[in-house]
Amino acid sequence: MSARVTDTGKDSSKITGEARYNVGVIGKSGNGKSTFINAYFGLPPKEDYAAKTDVVECTSKTQPYHLPGSDVVLWDVPGYDTQTIPFGQEYLKKIKFDSYDFYVHVSCTKVEDTELRIHSAIAEQGKCYFYVRTKLDRELKNQKKAHPRTFDADSEKEAILKKIEGYFPDVPVFLVNCRDPESHDFPLLRGLMSDGAYMSKASDRDKVRRRLYTTGRATKPFLETFCVLQ
Repeated sequence: MSARVTDTGKDSSKITGEARYNVGVIGKSGNGKSTFINAYFGLPPKEDYAAKTDVVECTSKTQPYHLPGSDVVLWDVPGYDTQTIPFGQEYLKKIKFDSYDFYVHVSCTKVEDTELRIHSAIAEQGKCYFYVRTKLDRELKNQKKAHPRTFDADSEKEAILKKIEGYFPDVPVFLVNCRDPESHDFPLLRGLMSDGAYMSKASDRDKVRRRLYTTGRATKPFLETFCVLQ
């Protein structure tokens, strides 16, 4: 079994040699992009074909991952805001930022300025993305320790969600724990992404809107402006 696709250095939409839905997995160094990819595909992290993970940035070049029978290719790109890769036009060029069909923006901290710049860069292309807040259980554990008498997991998750949506009202937000991909919003996120055709065909736009609306993970601005590639 091999989830890795050879990167020839060509445009991502043509690398696999057939129609695929190319999703750029972006985020700050150390936010858990590779761990997210392994969790999405169900890849054991210690296997040779899995995305490499560590406490420091492991991804030095853009690497695609795909499973047979799936329309989706997840591209593990180098994290931004490192000493060697500060965020900017050179970084966007290095990861072939404009070549992806869709994006998953992975974060594990409070919203930072660079995330707002990423949001603007995607919007300038007329494309869309999902915002994924990882390491949720760590945050819940910290809040429970800090407020043992008043802590309520559901209330805390709702507070985190609303805070992020305050910055990105037109973007669906998902709260996940990649170490336990069957918990929180991960099954919902995987289901929405599992068939790239749902988002790559204009004829299926209404299906996507209805599905997102019923999940409660799409705000009104997003539903009004959601568009797919023609």
